[in-house]
Amino acid sequence: MRQVKESYDATKALFDLVGTPLPRNVGKTPDKAGRQLDCLVMNNLHALREQTPGYLPYDSIRGPFLEGDPIYDGAGFRSHSHIQICVRKVACIKGYFRPLALRQA
Repeated sequence: MRQVKESYDATKALFDLVGTPLPRNVGKTPDKAGRQLDCLVMNNLHALREQTPGYLPYDSIRGPFLEGDPIYDGAGFRSHSHIQICVRKVACIKGYFRPLALRQA
């Protein structure tokens, strides 16, 4: 999270320097599902790591997204929560499968 914050600070400084407003996370719900700013910050984080001696690139990234309304009173689960995985190094993928359709009994 520290590196993500540092990436945001560097991205903001660059946009301020050229006088351009940062993209924003937008959406009709409080969780702002249209994450243009977050995407830019994460892509900049990877670019900064590639340009900084001693820093290795990340092979993959996992991020939880708690979206939607709680599914019951006091729930930590939300109606549209999900986890996104970004595999940046294709060699990390050992295989994949295509789920079979469920047969009706």
